Amino acid sequence: LQYGNDISFTTFNRYDRQLGFSRFDVDGLVGQDQAGTLNAFLFSDRGIYRPGEEIRLASIVREAHWRSILVGVPVELVVTDPRGLEIHSQKLRLSGDGFQEFQYQTRADSLTGAYGIALYTIKDENRDNRLGSTEVQVEEFLPDRMRLRVSFSKPDTRGWVSPENLKTRVDLAYLFGAPAANHRVSATIRLTPGQFYFPGYTDYTFFDPAQAERGYEEPLESIVTDENGHGEFDAGVDRFGRATYSVLFTARGFEADGGRSVYAAERILVSPLQHLVGYKADGSLTYIPQYSRRILRFIAIDPELNLTAVSNLKYRIIEQSYHSDLVRAQDNTYRYQSVLREQEVDQGNFQIQSNGQAFVLNTSRPGDFELRLYNAEGDLLSKVFYRVAGAGNLTLSRDRDAEMEVVLNKRDYAPGETILLNVRAPYTGAGLITIERDKVYTHKWFLARTQSSVQSIQVPAGVEGNAYVSVTFIRSPDSPEIFSSPLSYNTQPFSISRAGRENQITLSVPEKMEPGQRIPIRFRTSRAGRIVVYAVDEGILQVGRYTTPDPLAYFFRKRALSVTTSQIVDLILPEYSVVRQVAAPGGGSDI
Repeated sequence: LQYGNDISFTTFNRYDRQLGFSRFDVDGLVGQDQAGTLNAFLFSDRGIYRPGEEIRLASIVREAHWRSILVGVPVELVVTDPRGLEIHSQKLRLSGDGFQEFQYQTRADSLTGAYGIALYTIKDENRDNRLGSTEVQVEEFLPDRMRLRVSFSKPDTRGWVSPENLKTRVDLAYLFGAPAANHRVSATIRLTPGQFYFPGYTDYTFFDPAQAERGYEEPLESIVTDENGHGEFDAGVDRFGRATYSVLFTARGFEADGGRSVYAAERILVSPLQHLVGYKADGSLTYIPQYSRRILRFIAIDPELNLTAVSNLKYRIIEQSYHSDLVRAQDNTYRYQSVLREQEVDQGNFQIQSNGQAFVLNTSRPGDFELRLYNAEGDLLSKVFYRVAGAGNLTLSRDRDAEMEVVLNKRDYAPGETILLNVRAPYTGAGLITIERDKVYTHKWFLARTQSSVQSIQVPAGVEGNAYVSVTFIRSPDSPEIFSSPLSYNTQPFSISRAGRENQITLSVPEKMEPGQRIPIRFRTSRAGRIVVYAVDEGILQVGRYTTPDPLAYFFRKRALSVTTSQIVDLILPEYSVVRQVAAPGGGSDI
């Protein structure tokens, strides 16, 4: 490569010239971006069927770049039984939109178990590439003869209950109404560290001062129901310590002969806390532009999720930075060792009103900060990490040589939108920003005169699914950081908005229908296209644990970073290796 009087070169067949990205989030599907590559999303209407019932399937086929080259493509549908033996195949040609329907009729004596369904392309009358697959279950549905109900001794709450004296009650009865007396009931209790996430407060983040460190699972001693079919278990949750747990109680009620059983489970959140403090922000906390306005809103709730007031609080603002020392390692080379340093930059009194309280963050200086909220006894009630992005000289962790930090202002972008990224390098210098995945889509050079800077790059048209923002940064020749590698780099994944591929569907059906009546179904779509409408018994969907098909999530699965980056910076700036060798003279003498 020649530019004016300058000439440079690189070798493509030397592995030691390549940058390693294994420590970054760059994994995903490989080889799915090649033009002409076909993928198929297969799904069923129920997921589980009885022997003798008809299995209804559908497939959506798409080309890697969503081009309309599907019409007439020959494919073959193959069905295999639980033994892995092929029991059915069907050849057909794709329609222009790649949307196909299939049916397979099982027999009354069909094997029970998992059936595989796969779709292949056909080449020279033989199966070629496998486009996609799915799995359905064929099982016998045996009707239950009993019903088991589980409840806790404390009244139902919208939030959490105290773990003290918590008991669990079971009620076993026959489906025709008579109590199942003198029947054995077994039970298991499972405790997992609880998380505070409540309907009505989904925008708030709650900090748990009594967070559990580990979970527990214990079988409880079996009991026998009384003449009314009732029984009681002592959960004994309070013996696991004062912590917040999600308690799952599972029970099985057995028939009199000890054979078949019915199952029931109930979950409850337990915590010794009297109230919780939560917060929400009016924007991102991981990327706050310098001098911008960012407001936190704090609330306090009781176990019934009612808003409550909390007074006599104190807040502290802690700045988090790294202090790096140059130390001599065992091999007599010098390197940086970093220690996280926390410095209090602000404090004051605070109180939360019954309708909440606002807190305005100070964004005048760039850096990493944490707001901590304490009660009068000094207990930590909440903590909020936030990052202010701007130009300035910051201290970074150098436990890894010349590590650079890159933070995006968000994680999802539309084509043509501008990405803002906060670049924090261990030194000043110049860098290259690229948007890449299977190739480099666009690039931009920049110069940074401070260690922390805000850069931008535009998402080009034609990129779908996901891509990566990669930054490579070269140390300035006049930088005093001579013990750091002259090259630092980082890459961050981001997703591309799927709005251009979405077709919003609105269905309108009656709330109640009589058996034998035809169901009038009205629908509306945001754009023209083919849709499939199917109605299934909700009980069957629960048995099969059926989830609504999401073809867009399948076709836009995360792709891996497939671009290889090579460098010769350490050859152009050899003083780095020379200095490190000179910094370790023999004989233990001083520099």
